[in-house]
Amino acid sequence: MPDKMAAIVLAGSRGPGDPVAEHLGINDKCLADIAGTPLVARVVRALRTHPAIDEIVVVSNDPQKFAAILKEFDGIRHVAAAPGPSQSVSRALAELDGGWPVLLTTGDHALLSEGIIDEFLRGSAGDMAVGLVRDQQIEAVAPGNRRTYFRFSDGRFSGANLFYLGSVKVAPVLDFWREVEAKRKKPWILILKFGLPSLFSYLVGRLSLAAAMRRVSKVLGLSVQAVQLSDGRAAIDVDKPGDLAMVRDLISRDSGPR
Repeated sequence: MPDKMAAIVLAGSRGPGDPVAEHLGINDKCLADIAGTPLVARVVRALRTHPAIDEIVVVSNDPQKFAAILKEFDGIRHVAAAPGPSQSVSRALAELDGGWPVLLTTGDHALLSEGIIDEFLRGSAGDMAVGLVRDQQIEAVAPGNRRTYFRFSDGRFSGANLFYLGSVKVAPVLDFWREVEAKRKKPWILILKFGLPSLFSYLVGRLSLAAAMRRVSKVLGLSVQAVQLSDGRAAIDVDKPGDLAMVRDLISRDSGPR
């Protein structure tokens, strides 16, 4: 794990159709109140507590508004969101002083903690790493939570909205990410990008997570690895009103009497 690195928080709004924002009657779900704190502020606070994070860039649709909301945190940079997340990451990377590596997460990662960040960074290496959580670990924390899972021969995994960008070689991959954004709910379409044998193996349950990462690394020309996280909270973000209620309940229970 590097001694010091930067972090990017993607907190752009989905627009008027966002179910959480509509439910709360606000313009941006990342400003939703979670136990008295705006959602995005919980994410930034978790990043600030980790000793390796020394620079943070927040990407949002209203940088001035977010700067006012996050004024308690010194030295946060604010960047206007681009039309898509991958383009927003490119904008944020251009603002960084320290270069690589970079930790990337989202502004709706309500349960992000120093411990989750630490486990992810300690397991990350190479050009790129992606945080994943097994279904059993998510169910242990949030029974019945509906997730999009990648099904491999060694288990079902959900994304954790944590990405380690280890070197400048990752920059061209942002173009590929645009396809991932559009097709993340249909994993088999993404697997097809890596060849019919990989797609067949995935569909019949014979493709392991390690084999998938090797194939991804070969196709992208990068060293890409998956980091399995032990805390099911790492996979829980706020996409729906039900997620918001669940997160509030989990935080209430975590902070209640021991």
